[in-house]
Formats: sequence, C-alpha cells, structure tokens
Amino acid sequence: MTTKSDVSTWPRIAALSLLLAGCRQEFSADSAAPERTAAFAGTTTACASDSLHPVAAAPAAGLWVSERSTPTARVAAMVGPASVADRARITRRVETLELRDGAKAIRLATDTASMRLELLPRIGGSAHRSAADVAPTEHTEPAAVYAITPLVLLASYEPCDASAGEPRIRYLRRDGRGGVATDLMLRRESAETLGALR
Repeated sequence: MTTKSDVSTWPRIAALSLLLAGCRQEFSADSAAPERTAAFAGTTTACASDSLHPVAAAPAAGLWVSERSTPTARVAAMVGPASVADRARITRRVETLELRDGAKAIRLATDTASMRLELLPRIGGSAHRSAADVAPTEHTEPAAVYAITPLVLLASYEPCDASAGEPRIRYLRRDGRGGVATDLMLRRESAETLGALR
C-alpha cells in the first residue's frame, strides 16, 4: 500500500488553521472586552471611594504619624521590633502619643502588645457615639490590632489593589463610655524621625 502526500497542501492547511484560531480569539476577546472594562471600572470606582480596608496582618514596626485640623489632634505611634514572650506568643513594645489643643497629652506604652483580631466599626462610622448607641446591625470589619489599653488600639489597614496608596495604621481611642473619641489613620514616617517619641 502506498500513501501519497501532497506536501504543498500542508502549508495551506496550517495557515488556514492559524487564521481560524486567530479569528476565534479575536472574537472572544472583543466580546469579553466590555465586561472586563466594566469590571475594572467598578473596581477602580470602589477603590476611589473606599481605598483603605482592614487586614489580618499585624501592624508593621516603625514610627507612624497623623494630624487633623478639626478638632485639632496629632498622633504618633511607635511599633517596636518583635520579641518572643513564649513559644506561642510574639510581643512588641508599642507607644502612642496623642496631642490635642487645650487638653493634656495622652501618652501610653506597653511592652507586651500582641496581635489579635477584633471587629471594628468602619472608619468614621461611629464617631462620638457610645458602644451602647451603636446598632447591633451596624457594619463592623475584622482587623488585626495591637491593644495598648482596653480603650486604645492600633489596627492594620491597606489600600485596595488598584490604588497606589500605602499601608496605614488606624489609631482608635474610646472614651470611658465606649464611644469613639479619636479615630485617625496614621502614615509611616521616615527613618529620620524615629526618635520623635523619646
């Protein structure tokens, strides 16, 4: 039995196959393009309106600062290097300093801050309201925190993926009734100012 092969037809078949494959990919890419564009636009829009979200990673070491004008408040927080308290727990030294016009400075420190997850109200969502006034259905979000006292904590926040922002630390201080007294996002400060809390 003899098999006859026409070599000149193979290049034509290969070219036709590539052409069909290219048309199929072009069609599927064109039909999916509006969906991808809409999805990306939705992500970017969501990112622009709410670019920071809480995360489960512990607040990073370093000096973090923030300032607001109304009402005037300045906050600095120093998160020290990790140390091992025992086999199951890593602790850090954490210091905070809050300055407000017309009030005494609030300076707090602990050598045994360890990370835990806690449900926090949205940023600015429950300012100046006591814990009893917050509705049980009000939106809360889990975040990794270092508690300095039962009323003062630092929580980890990050920008959404499409944002060019940097991670932040949230400083949240409650008053004696459980209401939010100070709620600020802190930015990481440069290495030159590491001695600011000393």
